[in-house]
Amino acid sequence: MNPWIDISEENSEITILNNLKKQGVIKFNSKGIGRVNCFEENKIALPEFKKYKSTTNIGSVLAISSKMNKDVLDVMNDLYKWFSEEKLKIKSAPEKVMFYQEDKKLTDDILNIIANDFREKREERLNNFEKLVAIVESGSKPDIAIADFLGIDIE
Repeated sequence: MNPWIDISEENSEITILNNLKKQGVIKFNSKGIGRVNCFEENKIALPEFKKYKSTTNIGSVLAISSKMNKDVLDVMNDLYKWFSEEKLKIKSAPEKVMFYQEDKKLTDDILNIIANDFREKREERLNNFEKLVAIVESGSKPDIAIADFLGIDIE
């Protein structure tokens, strides 16, 4: 998952992931990069990095983690350490990702809870939109109408 995407409620991917997290279905482990191919050695031979790169054709951190039986966070820590020690340099823009794991099975009950949450939020947005339309149609001054809606006394 790309953690730098639009995080508004209109983005269904992030909303679904947040709901899955809220229900305990998934757990976010770390942020990082998706592939090691954005790095190259910086004048110093680094056999460990070469091993990472040779483990997978596309340099996928998940594939490296899986094939080398190494935690994703450990791979990220190695890359960060080597980069901070100037043993690696960036050769292209990294693909930023967020790593997560499944904590429990997604059941029909959990799906119903998430679907109801979506329905409730949609209804609340529609109700608030109707309130906005009523304010606009009433001809009220916008600042006073907004203050009233928010429960702020401006007089």
